[in-house]
Amino acid sequence: MSILFSSKPLLQSRSTWQQRYLRQVLDLLSALIIATISFGLYTLDDVSAEQHHDTQTESNRNSTTQQTPPSIPSQSLPSCPEWILTLPRVPFKDPSALNSTARECPFDTIFVPISTGIFLLMYLLLVVACAFGLFWKRQNAHIKARTSAGMVFTLVNSVCFVLGLASRFIAGREVYPCLLYSVCFFVIPANMTVTSAMRFLTLYIQFKVNLLKANYFKEMEKVHATVFCKTRESVVIPSGTLSTLGGEFNEKQTVSTGQLKDSNILDNTNSPLLLTTHKMKDRERLYFKIHSLLSSHGICTFLLLLVVIAHVNLWFWAGVIENTFFSERPIFMKESMFSFKGCAATFVPSFMSLSLFFIYFVVECICAFILIFKTDKDTWNMKKEALLLIPIQFILTVCYVTSEQVVYFGYLDRIVPKGLIIMTYSAIELFITVFLPVCYAIHTDRTKPVCTFQNELEMILNQQETFEILLDFSRKSYCPESVTIFREIDKYKKCKHKKQLALYIVETYLSEGGAEELNLPNVVAIHEEILFKIHTCDMLPDTLFDEVYLLSMQNLTDIYNRLKKQNPKIKEMAEQWKNQTITTQIQPFQNESTKAMLFYSSR
Repeated sequence: MSILFSSKPLLQSRSTWQQRYLRQVLDLLSALIIATISFGLYTLDDVSAEQHHDTQTESNRNSTTQQTPPSIPSQSLPSCPEWILTLPRVPFKDPSALNSTARECPFDTIFVPISTGIFLLMYLLLVVACAFGLFWKRQNAHIKARTSAGMVFTLVNSVCFVLGLASRFIAGREVYPCLLYSVCFFVIPANMTVTSAMRFLTLYIQFKVNLLKANYFKEMEKVHATVFCKTRESVVIPSGTLSTLGGEFNEKQTVSTGQLKDSNILDNTNSPLLLTTHKMKDRERLYFKIHSLLSSHGICTFLLLLVVIAHVNLWFWAGVIENTFFSERPIFMKESMFSFKGCAATFVPSFMSLSLFFIYFVVECICAFILIFKTDKDTWNMKKEALLLIPIQFILTVCYVTSEQVVYFGYLDRIVPKGLIIMTYSAIELFITVFLPVCYAIHTDRTKPVCTFQNELEMILNQQETFEILLDFSRKSYCPESVTIFREIDKYKKCKHKKQLALYIVETYLSEGGAEELNLPNVVAIHEEILFKIHTCDMLPDTLFDEVYLLSMQNLTDIYNRLKKQNPKIKEMAEQWKNQTITTQIQPFQNESTKAMLFYSSR
C-alpha cells in the first residue's frame, strides 16, 4: 500500500534521515487506510447479520398483542456478565425497555454519569482557568502572537462539543435526542482537525512574511546608506537590487533639483537621483495578503465558523435524504436523524466520520511536513504545540477504533463510556494551545525585571554581531520590525537629507497595512502627527521619531529579556556591560573620597 504514496523525486532532494522519516509516516498513513477499510467491511458484515436477524423476528413482533417500547440494540455482546447486571442503572432509563430474559447489557449503569461528571468537573475547571487567563493576560506578547481570536474559537468550540457529548452520558444514551447525537458524527472530524490545520497555515505564513521582512531590511540597509546619505553625487541603483514589500517605486524615476524645491532634500546640484526598482513578486504579494487576512480576528473566526456550518449543512442534507428515500429502514441511525427520541447509530455515520477525519488528518500531516522542513523554530513554542497534537490525534483515534472492535471494551463502556476518548483530546488540545500560553504569560510577567536598562539594549543594537542575533530572534518571534525601526531612526538622525527618509519611515512602519507596520497604540494618530510635521517644518528635528523610538523599545524589551535567557553570549555581554557601568559610576565617588581622606590626613 505504501507504494501508492511513494514519491522518489521528492525524496531525492532530502537528507537520509528525512527520507526515513517520510517513509515511516507514509507507511503509517497506509496502515491507517487499511484499518479504516477493514473497520468498515467488518462493521458492514455485522450490520448485515443484524438486519437479517431483525427480518426473521419481525413477524414475531407483529403477532404480539401488547407492544413494548423499542429498545436500543446491544453492541453484539455475547452475554452480559453478572457483575454488570447487578450494578445500579441510570434513573432516567425506562425499565420497560429492558429485556432481562436475553441478558442484554444495559447501555448505562450508574457509573457512566458518575465517570462523565468527574471528567466534566475537571474539564470545566480547565475552561474557567483558560477563560480567566485569556482575559487577564490578553495584552501579553505570548497571547498576541497566537491571535486571541483563534484561541477564543478553540475554547468555545471545545466547550460546545464536550458539553454536547457529555450531556448524552449524563442524561442517558437511551433518552438522549437522536437529533443531537447524529450531529456529533458530522462535527467531530472538523472539531478535532480544522483548528490545528488553521494553526499550521498561520505559522507558515507568519514565517514567510517575517522572513521577507528581514531580508528586505538587509537589502534596504545597504541601499539607504547610498541613496539617502550621499550628498552632491549622482547615485544609480541597478534594477533588481530591491524587493519592495510595502509599496512600489516608479521605475526609472528621475528627481532633480528643479523638481524638488525643498533645500533639505537635495543640495543645489544638477545631478539627478535615479531610483530603479522592480515590483513585488506575485508570490510575495500573495503571502502578505494571506497574512493580513489571517491576522484579522473577524476573518479568522468567519473561516472557522464556515467549516463548522458546512459540516452541519452536510448533516442536514444527509437527514433529508434518509427521511425521503430510506424512511422505513434508516441507514444512518436506528431512528430518524431528526427524531427527539433516543437512538443508536449504524455503521454508516461511524464510517463516514472516520473517513472525514482521515481526509483532514492527511491534510494536517502535509501541513506538518511543510512546517517541519520549511520553517525555523519560533521563540513562542507555537510550532512545538501544533506538532504535538498530531501524534496525540493518531493515538487517541487508534484507541477509539480498537475499543469499537474488542468485545471486552464493550463491557467497560457500561462503566466508562468510550466517548470520553474523543472528549479527552478536546481537553488536551485546550490545555496545550490555551492553558500553556497563559502560563507562559504569567511566568514572563513575574520574571520581568522592574527596571529596564534601555542603554543596555542600545548597546546590543549598536553592535553589528549582536544586532544580527537580535534581528534573527525577533524574526522567529514574528516581529522583526521592532528591531529594524531602530536602525532606520538611527540613520535618520545621521542623514543630512531627512525628509525623504522620514517619509519612507512613516509609510513603511506607521501606515496601516504597511510592509513592516509597528504594533503601537494609536499608530494612526502618530502617523498623522509626524506626517504633519514633515510637511510643515523646513528643518526636521532629530527628535521627530522619539515617541516611536520609546514605544518600540518597550515592545523590544520582552524579546530582549527572552533572548538573554536563551543565548549565553548575549547574557555574558549584558553582565559585562552592567559591571563596567557600575564600575564607571563608582569610580568618581572613590576618587572624591580618596581626595577627601588625603586632605584631612594632611591637616
